[in-house]
Amino acid sequence: MFMKTLKPFVITLLVVLVAILTSCSKSNNEPPVQLSETDMMFAKYIGNYSNITCRTYFTSADDKEHNFYLLGIKNKHLWFSLFDSNGTLKQTWEDIEETDSVLKMDRGYGEYETFHIESICPYSYTNKTIAPFFYTKTDTGNIIFFHLSENPYYSSQDLIYTVFTSNNKSKHVISIYDDTYIYEWYNNSVLMSPNATTFYCYSQSGDMLYTTERYVSHYYVPVSYEEGIGAYNDSYWPMKIFRNNLKTGNNVWTTECKAPFDIPTDANPKYTSTLLDKSTDVWKYKVNMVYYDGTKKEFTFTININTGEYKASV
Repeated sequence: MFMKTLKPFVITLLVVLVAILTSCSKSNNEPPVQLSETDMMFAKYIGNYSNITCRTYFTSADDKEHNFYLLGIKNKHLWFSLFDSNGTLKQTWEDIEETDSVLKMDRGYGEYETFHIESICPYSYTNKTIAPFFYTKTDTGNIIFFHLSENPYYSSQDLIYTVFTSNNKSKHVISIYDDTYIYEWYNNSVLMSPNATTFYCYSQSGDMLYTTERYVSHYYVPVSYEEGIGAYNDSYWPMKIFRNNLKTGNNVWTTECKAPFDIPTDANPKYTSTLLDKSTDVWKYKVNMVYYDGTKKEFTFTININTGEYKASV
């Protein structure tokens, strides 16, 4: 689910087909002579949309089910509705707290900048996230990632606007549209970074738990808010697996994985690993290996995530 005001984050958007009406600064009292595609969709599926500004119609070419979103600021609250290809409403959501169409952003050193929201899109980025996600339900609410634009061309001034709702309260985190990494993390928390250099860990309620300069790849599997299990999975043997404390930057343990059979010195094997079971403190992995000459091998191993103890078997 749940991977620059604090300079956290953001994306290269999925290939999308987006129709945008830049309506934040326009009055809805007088309907236009000819409706845009966006307003036609709102008229058809919403009806009276005079209380919705920054209206956006969004559909993604990567969505094989051909769903579409209608998004905007409804009665001063961020809002979206999701429809299937037949126009049947699948989901609707409205923020608890208010959002103004003009944001005042603190740049530090006493400097402020205004951002005029013109369009609102779902954020979903697959290359640097564990899973493509825009809306994540948590134990106490949800986490939603929006992509805000000042114009329809996704300029460098675009923002990622993250909304954490928890126990009927809402918290907003703003980040500059840049090269953000977002990972789902432990217990509905998220790790976010604007540059893969500094990562920020946010709880499901939007509280920043810590920052880390430790690089976090999508291969990491969290075992707590602060620690994760990772692997040097660079395709070439030998494979190393490790446990790191992200908050302190310390390595808890590192184990070099050894095959339960002899590997020829000229084999130059490549491999992939798959986590099969992590239901206990002893995790089980499967390794598929291919030698340079095409010979294929496989084996399984277990690793005690507390001690790093390693056992391999064919």
